[in-house]
Amino acid sequence: MQQTSKYQFNLVEGSDDFSPTPLNQNIEKIEETLEGMESALSEAYTTDRRPAQVYQIILNSTHSIGDTLYTFPEQPEFVLVVGSYGLVLLRNGDTGQTIEYYTYNSDYSVTYQLSGKKLILYDKAEKLTYAVLKCIVFR
Repeated sequence: MQQTSKYQFNLVEGSDDFSPTPLNQNIEKIEETLEGMESALSEAYTTDRRPAQVYQIILNSTHSIGDTLYTFPEQPEFVLVVGSYGLVLLRNGDTGQTIEYYTYNSDYSVTYQLSGKKLILYDKAEKLTYAVLKCIVFR
């Protein structure tokens, strides 16, 4: 088994015996990094030195396309949506996508739109039933 040069992620080779351990180690490294990013972003400030706000949003199977996932108290300058496998930066009027789960034959992507004070579910993969999102809001 080899590792990537920059982040030392485990690379499973064809001759390796399959074990979930190296893959789990990769996920643990990613989670540690995301926790550090979340902590740093939660301490971030907007351009006028007001703290950024962090919101947790639960997306589930009852949500339909067009639903408002969250209405912010003030209109954001931009919102950083952090999903399970990626993040997207949205300015007002923008749409963007995260991947909440991925398998070799399908993805569980979610597309969002920021419209005024509202974060709207623009599109989602049919199989997606649950996702926990972090939204970092900058005004």
